[in-house]
Amino acid sequence: MIISIRENKYKVLDKFLKQYSGLLLEDDMTLKEKLNEDFKIALKQQDALKVSVLRMLKTDITKKEKEKKDTEINDEQIMTIIQKMVKQHHDSIEQFKKGNRQDLVDKETAELKILESYLPEKLSEDEISSEAQNIIKETGASSPKDMGKVMGILMKNLKSTGKTFDGDTVKNIVQKLLLEQKETSESAN
Repeated sequence: MIISIRENKYKVLDKFLKQYSGLLLEDDMTLKEKLNEDFKIALKQQDALKVSVLRMLKTDITKKEKEKKDTEINDEQIMTIIQKMVKQHHDSIEQFKKGNRQDLVDKETAELKILESYLPEKLSEDEISSEAQNIIKETGASSPKDMGKVMGILMKNLKSTGKTFDGDTVKNIVQKLLLEQKETSESAN
């Protein structure tokens, strides 16, 4: 027992020394730790917008942890929360544009940029389209009726890249490609 306490003290001391000597690498930090650190920095810099966004995000994380019965959530679950918030902001921006509320559009856009900075790189439409075309060829999909088959494999492949993407964009690209596939097969007949 004494050994484990000593080891724990050394771990805590090591982390303390790294953190306060400025050597704590971001790679060593979990996403939750990074969010907490950025929150502290934003408070010190009096960046009201970033503090507000991170406070909302931390609240959502805490709610999720309470749902999980006092267990900490991992980075992947935090990413899911951030993606959900990003989607909500996109929807809000769209609604505010329809309502001619440019002030709220600007605020939501600024908040969106902060949230997106915590997400991994986003897949481009060209990358999604290229992967979709490969899967259409592999599965032999020839019409929009085959959309479910293509989407299942495509979504699995896109998630494995570790990059983010919008499901609606993926759906629209697959629909377009399958319609083109159907038209070319009909014109060949």
